[in-house]
Amino acid sequence: MTPEERRELDNNLVMAEAIIEAIRTVIDGGEVSDFMESFSSVRGVIDLVAGRDSLREYLESGAETTPQEAPVQPMNTGDNH
Repeated sequence: MTPEERRELDNNLVMAEAIIEAIRTVIDGGEVSDFMESFSSVRGVIDLVAGRDSLREYLESGAETTPQEAPVQPMNTGDNH
C-alpha cells in the first residue's frame, strides 16, 4: 500500500467514524452540525427520529386512530454524499 493509499484509507475511516458518531448523537436526542446533516445517512436518521417522535406524541395525545392514519413527516430522500 502506497502512502497516498494509506492516507486515503485513513481519511475514509475518520469520516466513517464521524458519521457513526453523528448517527449515535441523533438517536440519543442530540443535535449535529449542518455539515454532518448534509450526509444522507445522517439526514435519514434525523428524519426517522423526527417521524418516530411525531408519531409517539400523536399517539400519546390520546388520539383515537390507527398508526396508518397518524401524521408522519416525509423522509428526505436526497443523496448529498
